[in-house]
Amino acid sequence: MGYPLVIKDRPDKSLDHSAELHYIWLLAWEKSWQKKLLQTLKKSSIDIVENKNTSPDVQMVFCIDTRSELIRRHVESQGNYETFGYAGFFGIAMDYENPRNGLLQKACPPIVESCYVVSERAKEDKENFKSKLDKKNEVKSFWNYFLKRMKNMLPSTFGFVEGSGFLYGLNITARTLFSRRLYQWRNKNNNVYEAACSPYINNTKNKEPQNVSITLSEKVAIVKSAFDLMGWKDFAPIIVFTGHGSHSANNPFGSSLDCGACAATPGRHNARMLANMANEKEVRNILLKEHDIIIPRIDLIYRS
Repeated sequence: MGYPLVIKDRPDKSLDHSAELHYIWLLAWEKSWQKKLLQTLKKSSIDIVENKNTSPDVQMVFCIDTRSELIRRHVESQGNYETFGYAGFFGIAMDYENPRNGLLQKACPPIVESCYVVSERAKEDKENFKSKLDKKNEVKSFWNYFLKRMKNMLPSTFGFVEGSGFLYGLNITARTLFSRRLYQWRNKNNNVYEAACSPYINNTKNKEPQNVSITLSEKVAIVKSAFDLMGWKDFAPIIVFTGHGSHSANNPFGSSLDCGACAATPGRHNARMLANMANEKEVRNILLKEHDIIIPRIDLIYRS
């Protein structure tokens, strides 16, 4: 069975008989391996039991990134959990305003025009806490700027480098020997703004972005389209919207490891924004009255 295939497909007809035999043996080995695999799969019994009378305990939404498939499979095997896949920007074509530096970063696919801007606003009981965070951030930004200028300014270049070389040497040693612990210590407060603030969405065409949010109909459309596209049928007591990102050091391609649907930025802020809109009472009421989408009152929607 293999020999005619060899004569027909081989690019070089000057091959000796030894090469032909090697190719035939390779085809035979692949065929035997395929048969063995098929027999193994036929003997394996995979029982899938669907209990249609009870809703899942927890429903989780992950990005459709292939790295999430492994997590979803293991989560569903641990209990009565249901997972969904959705584009990592969670259907919100937005730019995110970083509270640490005030810069806008695109948080939707690059080919999609950003329609909204999401910023952080202090919660009612967290205004003082946010003010303290802003002051700490200003001091940190000034210190980083000061060190950068000291290293780049001509008058202080040699003196600063020679004087602080020992300290930088200790820093390099610590990053080499205790890289994980040092990284955790330096980044333990990266998401502290989220404890004091809530994401606030505004249309990019609005001339008063600090005062007016998007319309209620737009919020309903965003939430409804998310549930429709994911094929949502019923709701669990707890829903988790999971955005993903990455951590890397000394990697010029580090941003490529983040969420591709968010233009190589973490997708957590999109998940937070969708969760906040889905938790709004007005949005839930319209979903119930006009679209017959029932979200139980005990429902909690989290973001990761």
